[in-house]
Formats: sequence, structure tokens, C-alpha cells
Amino acid sequence: MLYNEVPVLLLTFNRPDITKILIDKLRLIKPQYIFIAQDGPRTPEEYKITTQVKECFNKIDRNCDIQTLFRDQNLGCYRAVTEWISRFFKQVDFWIILEDDCIPNQSFFELCAEIHNQRNNLPSNIGIISGSNFQTQSKTWDLALLSEHTPLLWWRATRKEKWKIFKQHKKIKSDFISGKLTIREKWWLTKKAMKYYMLAGYWDNDWYLSCYFNKLLTVVPAKNHISNLWFVGIHNARPWAYHWIKSFNIDYSWGIWDISISKSYNNTMLYFMEKMYIYGVLSKILRKVWLFALMKKIVLQTSRIFYSRKLKNYDA
Repeated sequence: MLYNEVPVLLLTFNRPDITKILIDKLRLIKPQYIFIAQDGPRTPEEYKITTQVKECFNKIDRNCDIQTLFRDQNLGCYRAVTEWISRFFKQVDFWIILEDDCIPNQSFFELCAEIHNQRNNLPSNIGIISGSNFQTQSKTWDLALLSEHTPLLWWRATRKEKWKIFKQHKKIKSDFISGKLTIREKWWLTKKAMKYYMLAGYWDNDWYLSCYFNKLLTVVPAKNHISNLWFVGIHNARPWAYHWIKSFNIDYSWGIWDISISKSYNNTMLYFMEKMYIYGVLSKILRKVWLFALMKKIVLQTSRIFYSRKLKNYDA
């Protein structure tokens, strides 16, 4: 499989400005198979915006296989995304999944193709190929590493047989809450941080949990390949260190022969979940304070202005 033969699923909704950047980038990479899925609008005003997003796909002006699934009714990000993935997996066995604000470079497609081509020589419990390395100061000499933890799943590549374990997340949660599962990491002994993450109710959280408890590993590139451009939304109103990370190219033409678990990267992701737990607990307490709600609203509006200016100057 060549890098441009890796199918890609685009999860889109109501962000035409970012979608345009993503489409422009894909026009350079030239994938041969593109699946486009869009949830339905929630309001008449949102109908106009989702229509603008659909018009962005008219810019794909070359010969490629494009399939679309545009919903008239809004199903929400959990149900819509999981149904899309399951539906399109009936046609392909392996693909890249990108949310609309995730801008990849060509190296990510090359990495996915290389892992796919060498799958018989690599660990059989690889479940996900990540496009990002959040250890921006990593100095590893390997082209890629393995991680047991992948809590940030705005983008990824995976195979059909690995996606089948997603349906196990309900039993995993039930067993965890009832105390039937043992967590190895020391700071999880109280189970508070893990429980918070498990019960957040996001589809990618459940996918991560299904992978973790089935001991599936994630391939992480030695250098970051995807930049996430969004930090203002329903679930987030502040810039993160994991957004707007510069992407780098890696030459995978020599193949990936040595790949192992990185304890350092594992700790980075565990620390992220610990911070999310602390932030969630504090937010829950402070929501009762009217001044906190006012400050959050101010931060949100300020972030939108900052984001809009920064996006105009973004060079994909």
C-alpha cells in the first residue's frame, strides 16, 4: 500500500474555516479514497454553517473515490461518530480517521502505510496509529515508539478487527466501578482519576478504555505529524499545550524495524489524565460560584477572538 492509498474518513460539522484548511492540505497529499461524514444541524442558523462546510468539499477537484454521508438530523458527536466508523468499516479494513480541525502532513500517511505494510513483522496488539507526539522535546533516535496510553484521540488510524472491541466499553466500566479490574499505575490506586475519565461520556474516551483494557498499543511517531487547530468549543474554552503543535516530516522510506514501549511517553499521557481529573474536580466546585461562570464566559469570548486572528495567519 502506498501512502496515498490509505483511505481517510473526515468527521466534519460546523467549522468551515478549519475545514477549508484541511481540504487544502489533503489536496496536496492526494489520498485516493475519502469518506466524508457530517452530523445534521441543531438550529436554522447552524444549517447555514453546515451548508458552507459541504461547499468546502467542492474544492476536491481531482480524480478520487469520494463517499459522503450528510445527516439531516443531529445525532450528537457520540452516536454519530461511532455509527459512521462502524458503517464505513463495512467497506474498508484499515483507514485514517481525522476530525475537521486536525491538519496532517504527508508523513502521517506514510507512517500509516508503512505500519500496514509491515503489520506481520510488528506486535500483533497494535490497535492505533497516532499522528501526534506530545513530547515535543523527545530526542528518540527511533522513527516511532509504542505507548499503552492514548487519551487524546482526535485523529488516529486503526483496523476493522481492532474497532470491534469498542463495544466492550460498557462492561469495562461496569467491572471497573464494581472493583473487578485492577489498575497498575500507583496514582490510580484511588481510582478517582480513572473513574472521572471513564465516566466523561465521550466516544473517544470509551475507545481508549477499550484499547487499554484489551492491552492494545499505540504507535506514536518520533516527531509530531498533526496539528490540532481548535481550542474553543463546547467542552473546552482554553488553549492547551497539545493544540497548535508544529508538525514535522520523517523519512519512512527505510522502513520501521525497531519499535518498543516508551515509559517516558506513557508518563506524559498519564500526567495529562491526572491534570484533567484535577481540572474537572475544581470546575465542578467552582461552577457553583457565579464569579467563576462570568470569568469563564470572558475567557471563552477572548479565546474566540484570539483563535480567529491566529487562524487567519495559519500556514498549512
